This record gives sequence, structure tokens and C-alpha cells, in this order.
Amino acid sequence: MKAGYIFYALLVVFIVSSCHGARLSTKNFVAINDLAELNGKYINKENYLSNVFNITNREIDMDVINLEFSGKDSLIISYIDTIGYKKLALKGKRKENFFQVYFQNLRFYLFPVFVMNQIDRIRIGKDKDGNLLIYKWDEHYGMIFPMAGGTTDDEYQVSFGRYDKNVEEGLYAVKINDKWGYADKEDQIVISPVYEYAHPFKNGLAKVGRNKRWGYIDSLQNEVIPVIYEVIMKPEDDVMRVRKDGKWGIIDFQNNELAAPQYDLIKAFYSNHNDSLKVSLAEVHRNGKIGYVNKQGRKVIPVEYDEIEWGWYGIGTGHYRSKSGDKYGFVSRNGVLCKPIFDKAGRELGYNGFSPKNRDLVKEIGTYTEVIYKGERYLFTEKGKLYKYKKLGFFKENRLVVELDSGFYPE
Repeated sequence: MKAGYIFYALLVVFIVSSCHGARLSTKNFVAINDLAELNGKYINKENYLSNVFNITNREIDMDVINLEFSGKDSLIISYIDTIGYKKLALKGKRKENFFQVYFQNLRFYLFPVFVMNQIDRIRIGKDKDGNLLIYKWDEHYGMIFPMAGGTTDDEYQVSFGRYDKNVEEGLYAVKINDKWGYADKEDQIVISPVYEYAHPFKNGLAKVGRNKRWGYIDSLQNEVIPVIYEVIMKPEDDVMRVRKDGKWGIIDFQNNELAAPQYDLIKAFYSNHNDSLKVSLAEVHRNGKIGYVNKQGRKVIPVEYDEIEWGWYGIGTGHYRSKSGDKYGFVSRNGVLCKPIFDKAGRELGYNGFSPKNRDLVKEIGTYTEVIYKGERYLFTEKGKLYKYKKLGFFKENRLVVELDSGFYPE
């Protein structure tokens, strides 16, 4: 029995070790005398740096991240979010040439039947070119013997340049007497330090904050977008969601007000990856009701619904159930198909469940679902028409064969 237990334990160890490659070598870290050598602002290009620290938020401009080491076991990460600086304190351990942090370090072994690893670790140091070098190891593994296990194992290294030495547009933010301005590559001040917050320049513009308000300036310090907004969210293509006097609206980089600040909330624009037209809509809230607007600020779906149930993959190309009070209707990315008039309704229009007797009729009515209207059952179609139907029986795949009347449009 004992020999059998040892055999199974060794087998599990072999299986576990065979599923994971060797960890990255630390030879690329060069010697550092003091962790303070790593202090500074680093470019968060394509969110790589925020990803390794697990702080990425795709709705805010997290262009630069500041690292500040304290002693041998502390690291403070800071960055600008929508309303000001945000800080994250991390505890770690100084190794020979790097600083190591575990976000998660759970290892549980119950031989021979159960193994679990939950590891999320980073190592921070410097490469031979003086850039910040980070190794990321993210592993989630579990196995119940003799059943199969599952694993995700991601390990990589990435380098980051300092912000003031990697300026793409010629200007970088500098702090003078607790205020931020901008200097050129010769370290000459070209934009006076009058701001509490200063983002890097992108496409000739920089987001700045002053007196708890935000806007955009150009390289001549002209306010292309006035510094009057309480919040400016990260640009979505060429438009931005903004908050002013507690209400949300939409503007573009030409300072055109596409949707005046009038909503209690505007969520991020969304387009379904399966939609070839990439129609983008944003959910808006006002007085407890929801609707949808496009990037031109036009109300595609009026703000008068309690709930809209999109498909599994979000805003798709079909027609989906909406609700207001105790009634149901249908909407699509193009607008309202039918206002809420039904007592009950299927979640979305499709071809499943029913199979009309006449195949040509399927082409005529398109997608459909079952609804209850004024106490009677109908098929409601994508053309907005209601059909009374009569059950004739079942055929293959358990679909119901029905016979339809000529149909009508509801009031």
C-alpha cells in the first residue's frame, strides 16, 4: 500500500512538472546598488506595464506609471485616473538584482489525488540598457487524479523606457513648485507649469487638469478643449465621454458637443466583434431609465426602458427583448422594432423552436419569437408583424410545425 502511494505521488509530480516549462532565467537583470535606481515615470505603452501590475483600466488614460521604491520591501505605484492620482502600495522582497512581488502564491498538494498552483509573480530590475525590466509569471493549475487537470501558464519579460527619455512628440511633463508644465528635449520649459495633472502629448494634444477640472491643450498651450470638465474619459476613436455639472455628454477633439451633458451616466461605447459594420453604441442612463446613443450623439434607442437584454456577445445584429414596467418590446442596434406592448416575450428573435409549414413563408417573415399580446399567443417577426398560429404537430429536431394566418401590425 505504501509503495503504491509513493508511486502515485511520484506520478503526480512527474505530470505536474511535465506540464510546466523552466522558469525564465534572471541573467538579464544587471546589478543594482539601490532599488531607488528604478524610481521614475515609465511609459505604459499598449497597457503592458499596467498589465503586469494587474491595474489596467481601459476606460482611463493610464499613459505613464510612476514607481517609487522605499527600503527593501516596499513599492508605491501611482498614476493619474479620471479625477486625480491613484496609488497602490505593494510589499515584496529585494533579491540580488531584482525586486520580487507575489500578487498570488497559493500551492496546495494532497498527494496523490489533488494538486493546485495559483501563482502571480513579478520580478522588477534593470536591463543592460538601463531600462526597467520586468518578468511576469502567471500560472493557474489544478488536477484531480486520475481525472485530467487544467492549466494556464503565461511567462514573459518586457522592458520599459523612462518617460522623459522616450518622448515621441518632443515635449514631456515636468513638475516645478508642485505644478506641472512641459519641457522639450533640451529640457527647456515651453509650457508654463500651471497644472495639477499633466498627461503625455498624443497626436499634438495633451490632457491636463487644473482646479479639479480637465481639458486638452496643444503644444502652444492653447486650450483646444477647455479645462472645464469634471471628468474626461479615455478617447474612443475620436470622441470622449465627459461629465460637467454632474451630467454626462459626448464631445470630439474639435470641441464639438455631440451630446450635451444631460445623462446621469454614459457607459463605454461597444461594438460586437462579429459585426462587420462595427456599429458602436453606448448605454445612457437618465432618471432611472436606459437607452442607447451612437458616436454622433444621436439617440438610437430612446431613454425610456428599464432593461434591454442583448445577446450573449453583446450588441449583435439581431432583435432583442426590451422592458418597461411589466411590458416587453424589441429593439436592435438600429433602433426600436416594437415598443413594450407584450405581456410576455422570448428573449430574442431567431429561427429556433417553430418551423412554419410553408418554407417560403420562413423567408417572408424572417426571424421570430413567441409573444403574448392582449392575452393571446402570437409569433412576432423581425418585420414588426404579429401572426396567429395553429399547431399542426412536430417534425424532426422536435420543432413545432405551425400554420399562420395573414398577420397584422400591432397598434
